[in-house]
Amino acid sequence: PPPAPPAEEGDGKKKKNNSENKNNSENKTSATPLTDALRKMELGGGEEEDHQSLIKRMVGVVSDAIGRIPSMPFTEEDAAFQKVEFLSTLLKDARDEMKQLKETTKTPNEVMSASEAKIVPKVFRLVQTSYAVSRRVVMLIELLVSTHSQDLEAKALSERHAALQTYVQTVDLISQDVDEMGSALYTPQDLQAISKFAKLVNGHVTKALKCLSSTKEYHTLPASKDGKTPKEWADHAQKAADTFLQAILKAAAGASGGAAAAAAGEKTKQ
Repeated sequence: PPPAPPAEEGDGKKKKNNSENKNNSENKTSATPLTDALRKMELGGGEEEDHQSLIKRMVGVVSDAIGRIPSMPFTEEDAAFQKVEFLSTLLKDARDEMKQLKETTKTPNEVMSASEAKIVPKVFRLVQTSYAVSRRVVMLIELLVSTHSQDLEAKALSERHAALQTYVQTVDLISQDVDEMGSALYTPQDLQAISKFAKLVNGHVTKALKCLSSTKEYHTLPASKDGKTPKEWADHAQKAADTFLQAILKAAAGASGGAAAAAAGEKTKQ
């Protein structure tokens, strides 16, 4: 620690010390958090230990960040691929949960009633289609990662980056609304919310498919397992999404009508 200040010897030195203290105060005010923390380490005692711990933690954070650099994405394509791959994994989890729920509700049980269970297979199909579309987006971005974006002209590069941003945002919205739709399935089932989010999911899927079809690299992807070309696959996916949406809306309307009729019957009895 620094030596103790000398005893005051007169008004002149006192004024000088006051001036120095003012300058030091101004310097500390304008200091960065790191330099300010370093200065406070000179105070000694327990406070010195606290700030030493703080600096050690700061060094640890920086060291950890440096250690992650080799695995960090260095291009727009890499960043988009990592994000969409993660979101696609979430959709796969949602699909698997819906599949398990569908199997569970084949017979009446305490999870949900027989009438509530009727809409589950239709929701599962829409979620399954959404996941399949997300995998196509992953395939396309993976293809773009393997190409050299530095060879593109400024306009083409800007368009590619805009498309990548659209893919990430759209798959993110699909994932969020699939999650909301799934949550509304459970008792007490919210048919209005299911219909709302089913429409949103369908809209996001439509946007993703349009964006895929407008990207020339998409049409160079290999055929699907059932032999469909990229265009045929996109058309099939859109038709499936529309079909499952209508099935959900019809089932929700039917269930709502049945519930309303039952309520009216009870009222009449009373």
